[in-house]
Amino acid sequence: MKQWGMAATAVLVVLMTVAAQTREGWTLVWADEFDRDGLPDPAKWTYEKGFVRNKEAQYYTVSRAENARVESGRLIIEGRKEAYTAPDGKTASYTAASVTTDGTFALTYGRV
Repeated sequence: MKQWGMAATAVLVVLMTVAAQTREGWTLVWADEFDRDGLPDPAKWTYEKGFVRNKEAQYYTVSRAENARVESGRLIIEGRKEAYTAPDGKTASYTAASVTTDGTFALTYGRV
């Protein structure tokens, strides 16, 4: 009985995945397949820089592979505990990256 339940669950997951990928009336308008290793594609991604919000302890770096990179089809955003001095002389105990499509792509909502 338990095997039938697991098999039914597996079939349901596959069917839901296929249905989600083939929605009628929707057109994909933006994607990044992360198909090249290195820094995130600058034509698609921009960076927030510095101490951005909420008095966070980390400094958001720009174009620094230690914090944001593409490897084997995956975008890796890595926070690091390290002493860091920014180009403006400010120091931080942590670094991270914050990537966004701001300035490269915008869509409020709706069906395309």
